[in-house]
Amino acid sequence: MGGFFSRQENEIQISMRLREVERITNSISERQHSINRYIKSQSEDIEQLNKEKESVREWLRYNPVSHDTCRDCKALQEEIDSLKHQLKDKDEQLKEKEEEIERLHEQKEGINQEPFLVYMYTSSMNEKISSAVRSELEAILSGHMEATRDKGLAIQFTQDPQSVPPNKPLIVLCINASRLGTDVEQALQNVTCCRSVTVVVIHHKELHALPPQASEKLLHSDKVQSLYAVVDIAFLTHKGMYPCDMNNKSLDRLTNFICSV
Repeated sequence: MGGFFSRQENEIQISMRLREVERITNSISERQHSINRYIKSQSEDIEQLNKEKESVREWLRYNPVSHDTCRDCKALQEEIDSLKHQLKDKDEQLKEKEEEIERLHEQKEGINQEPFLVYMYTSSMNEKISSAVRSELEAILSGHMEATRDKGLAIQFTQDPQSVPPNKPLIVLCINASRLGTDVEQALQNVTCCRSVTVVVIHHKELHALPPQASEKLLHSDKVQSLYAVVDIAFLTHKGMYPCDMNNKSLDRLTNFICSV
């Protein structure tokens, strides 16, 4: 697991992501232009087929059917039926291409959406655990966001929570090292508590030793009540955020928090 991501490293990651988005967008545009050229070609073919069909109808209008022309009429009718069949095929092909263009538009709009910007802050934590938690949470939360919301995530670590814009989500990390209430109060010491803030309580414990009750239900201070949420994360230095019900629920809760701010 990596260490602390600096602002410069985050900017590099975002820049690389933007270049990748630009590449994919250009590829979609080229595909769309190709489809447009195909539709134009098919439209010209349909127009020509319609002209031929009208020509046949015009001929029949001024050449009444007689016994001597029955054979010719039968051939003309077969030609008309063939033209109708071709027109139906062309219409179906055009419909498929139009649907593909619509899908490409939706894909392009989705790619062009900027990733969610999330700030992360920690006051005083064990630096080794702090770096590991931040790196691990960033990777897992980013993957969870893309898998469940089809949206990218850019996490900016900050040492000054007061500098975070009030309309941006802020995740405050807190290791449960002693008394839960004291640990959370200390983590929020320099934070303006509001609905755009969520506290992540880190439990450095094995699965069997995790607390049976959610931290949020044990905290009742005014600061905590003004937050969006308090969620619990199970973490071990040698395992990282290991699979468990606590982590699964917290990832969903954090995703909802990020998307709601």
